[in-house]
Amino acid sequence: MKTQSFKFTIIFFLSLNVFARLTDNQIVVKTDQETINITTKKGYHLNAEAPAGAVFDKPKSETVKPSTKTEKLFIFKTPNKAKKAQLSFYVCDDLKTVCEQHQHTLNLKTQQIKKTEMKAEFENISNISLKSENAKPTLLVFSAPWCPACIRMQTETYNKTEVKKQTAKTNFIKLNSDVAENYELSQKFNVKAIPTLILLDKAGTEVYRWLDYQNAKSFSASLAQELIKADRAATLIENAQRGDSNAASRLAFKEYNSLNFAEALKWFSLTKSKEDLKYKLAAEVALSQENAEADTGAKLTEEYLQILQKAIALTSSRLDQIRWSLDFFEKKKELKTLTEEGQLKAKRLIIELNFLLQNHNLALRAFLESTYGSYDNFEKAELMWMKSRLYKTLEMSEEKKATDKEIVILISKKQLSDTKPGEMLQAVAYLREAGEIKKVEELYGQLIKKYSTSYVYFEKYARFLKKNNQFDKALNLMNEALKFPQGNEPQLNLLKVQILKDLNKKSEALTLLETTFKIENIQHQRFAGTHKRLTELKAELIKQIDKEN
Repeated sequence: MKTQSFKFTIIFFLSLNVFARLTDNQIVVKTDQETINITTKKGYHLNAEAPAGAVFDKPKSETVKPSTKTEKLFIFKTPNKAKKAQLSFYVCDDLKTVCEQHQHTLNLKTQQIKKTEMKAEFENISNISLKSENAKPTLLVFSAPWCPACIRMQTETYNKTEVKKQTAKTNFIKLNSDVAENYELSQKFNVKAIPTLILLDKAGTEVYRWLDYQNAKSFSASLAQELIKADRAATLIENAQRGDSNAASRLAFKEYNSLNFAEALKWFSLTKSKEDLKYKLAAEVALSQENAEADTGAKLTEEYLQILQKAIALTSSRLDQIRWSLDFFEKKKELKTLTEEGQLKAKRLIIELNFLLQNHNLALRAFLESTYGSYDNFEKAELMWMKSRLYKTLEMSEEKKATDKEIVILISKKQLSDTKPGEMLQAVAYLREAGEIKKVEELYGQLIKKYSTSYVYFEKYARFLKKNNQFDKALNLMNEALKFPQGNEPQLNLLKVQILKDLNKKSEALTLLETTFKIENIQHQRFAGTHKRLTELKAELIKQIDKEN
């Protein structure tokens, strides 16, 4: 795994090669000479809030909306002499774990209906078998519909020919990490961040894992290489303990990509390559940072600074040197111990960043040779953002403002498309850091228009507006998000409660809290952190109301 300074990898049913969906075969369509009536089977309902329409005979004819539109029944009036209807609508399960689009062609003369295959991003948990039943290894993907890096993988990696060629050799399974039913499996594989992709051998033993966004070219090559070795997992530890440095290296990277840095260091100590040393240093820095953040005492902070200096001196990656130097200067600034000499070094770092910004090929090579994640199409933006951070550390406000403006101009020139929403979200992240509110709102608006039946973009936009004190608009967006919770209702309700609290609507917030505590699975370990925060909010609200009375 290559770590990223920008946190696109987020800590926290399934897609096999055959894309069965939860709501398939759960509708009932009846017609007569005047109407088309659509209902669902038990356990499912029609999404009355989502778009629904029918196009009769010609593909470019005007779309007819339902004359009746409830969760129990859609009725479309049939034009005189119409022969065929193209139907489009959404169906949800009553547990509210998924809403899926349905598209059907109905022959009004023969009453025959043909379903247009709609590929599901996630499949039902009951389909999983970690032990292969077809002699293929398994590629297990932990993902979520809100995760920018996951979305980029879905729209920019999995659909590429070279990747499909390799995933066809596996049982390709994608799990929604938001769903409580998948929590135990996430725990079993010690998934701490997403996207996490885990290759299992035929017996269900982990062979290798990838963390974070992977571009198609490098991932297809890496997966092809690991598939060749998929039958060697059982002997890796034994071979490494016997002095096999290649086996030790594979174990080290497996633990590194699991964010188990202490275990990774144990195996990296048995390897010798220059490449492994880069990641060993990265593991040391990450472990030291974890310890310092867990215990803010002066001793651990000083140890973290010392390890940063060691890593800066020993790594062969210039980009890692820049990143760790930036972290070092920011920490010293925070501690109010950044000396004049340190400020001079920080200014020299800006010169180095400018050099990379002016030499595109050198910059690309620097990213490839670093322990960073893949920044496809955003390398220049990342370098500019690092420069902006340095200017902030040095209190050079005018220079920071100019750099932030450059970031906005750079992102605005990109040919972003809502067919690649993950890339748009990555652009949004840089624009947010640069303080560009108008463009951020424009991109969120495009995403909401395109994906109007997903909570994801409503929620993300609402969080942005909340941060910018636009609480009324944020509340409206959360009401839309909660129409399509996709198993994420507790967290969505938590955000809505926080917004209601911001609006001083305390009684309404308390009512929503009580409703949330009654949600099925709210006591599940998957929602432990959410439940704790909801409980704290309830106590805060009651205390405030009592004080006012």
